[in-house]
Order: sequence, then C-alpha cells, then structure tokens
Amino acid sequence: MLELAEIGRSFPPAVREGLVAYYRFNKPSWVSGVADSITDLSGNGNHGTLQGGGTLNSIAGKLGQGFGANGTNWIKFPPGVFNQNAGSLFSWIKSNSSLPDAQGRFFGTDDAQGQTQEHRTYRNGVTFPLYMAFRMEAGPIPVAFLPSTFANDTWVFVGWTWLYSSGADETTITGYLNNVAGTPVLSAGKIAVPDRSFNIAEWGGTVVPAPAGVDETTLHDRVITPDVRSALYNSGLARILEPYALPLAVADIRPELDAVDTRPELEVVEV
Repeated sequence: MLELAEIGRSFPPAVREGLVAYYRFNKPSWVSGVADSITDLSGNGNHGTLQGGGTLNSIAGKLGQGFGANGTNWIKFPPGVFNQNAGSLFSWIKSNSSLPDAQGRFFGTDDAQGQTQEHRTYRNGVTFPLYMAFRMEAGPIPVAFLPSTFANDTWVFVGWTWLYSSGADETTITGYLNNVAGTPVLSAGKIAVPDRSFNIAEWGGTVVPAPAGVDETTLHDRVITPDVRSALYNSGLARILEPYALPLAVADIRPELDAVDTRPELEVVEV
C-alpha cells in the first residue's frame, strides 16, 4: 500500500482565523452600481460595488489582476466589517509621486455624520510616508505612519493593525510596509466603528486618481500573528488557500525569492 506523507514543511498558518473579507480583484471588469460585483472570497458575503459610473477595466496586479484607480471609480463595501477591539487590514498597493499630497487615499470610510468615523489612508507614500488616520470613539484622530516612503509604480505590501486593551483603556495602532513595522501609536479608548461603508480609493469625496492600484486585500477581526503576516507577504492568500489552483510561483509575489516554492512537498512512502 502507498501512503502520501508530508515532509519538511509546516502546514500553512491559520490565515482563515478571524478573516472578515478577502478581495482579489480578479475580474477583468466591473460595472458601476451592480451589487456584489467585487467578490469577497472569505465566504462572509462582504462583497463590494463599483461606484462612479461606467465600466472599469482591471490592471495587472500583484497577483493576477488588480483594481486600477482612475479618479472616477471607487469601490464601496458594506458596513460592519471593522472590529473595535482588534483588527488587521493588509493590501498590496501601487502609488506614484504624481498623486498630489492627500490624494493617496487608498482606504477610507463613508459615514452618515460628515465623516466623523473615518479610518483613512493619506498622502501618497512616495514623496511622503503613507499613514492611516483612525477616528476614536473619544474623538481624537491618531495617525500611524508607515516606517518609510516607497518607490514609484512599485507594488508594496502595506497594512495596519489595531488592538484595544481594556485594562489601560487604550488602543495600539501599528503600520507596516513590506512586513516591517512602523512606530506603534497609542490612543485612548476604542476606534469608532464606521456606520455606513468601507471604501477603496475614496474618502471624503476625494477619489484616488491614476496612476494607482490596489490588489490582494485582507481584513481580519484580530491582530494577525507574524507568521500569518509573513505568509501574506511572501506567498499571497490565494496561493495559501488554493495552493494548487494557481499556475504561479512565489516569484510572482516576491521576485527576490525566485525559484523558491512554498507549497508542501509530498513524498511517496511505501508501507
């Protein structure tokens, strides 16, 4: 009898634990106003809808196809995706110094009370470090900067985590660039939960212009562990969830890891 045995590899990290939404942007185009046209692959049904009018073609993303900002179209997702106590938002983005300061708003929220509960990215990341501004229940808007700027027209892995401590009654917010953490920021109380929607490429009426892109976006309701974060950075979630469904090597995600394959190795063992 022959038995398949896994050797030399650990099982993929628990990327599904606490996964709220996962957007690959892998359709060739989306039509404005058509509900659920941007699919949430987490299985939680947090699908998105293209806004702005017309049809938007995708661009070459970090892994397959991606969303291309053009100054007109943006994506609206349903409310209720943010956890006040803990969360992680990670994505591959591409920016350019031609984006004016304050127009690199890759993520934001659309709220009923004059954007009083915003969680938004700011600047463009190339000429100024990108940061996320979180509205807190108590009113302050702390900002968590990425540790540095990044290059023009280059896909980079960015993200933010937040964790509330009930004992101290404060939230720690940390930004990440290519899996390197910035300086954590502490703010009193919990983050405010957006009461309408979570957006990509828009905040406060400003739609991100070209050239800019977003791809492979994940949202968790916990602070993901370093091994999960590294897995997203090194391999991509699609590759982890469906490792044999993608005709892609790790070099498609991280060219510097050329010729390295993270898929489990199988050995045929005769027993």
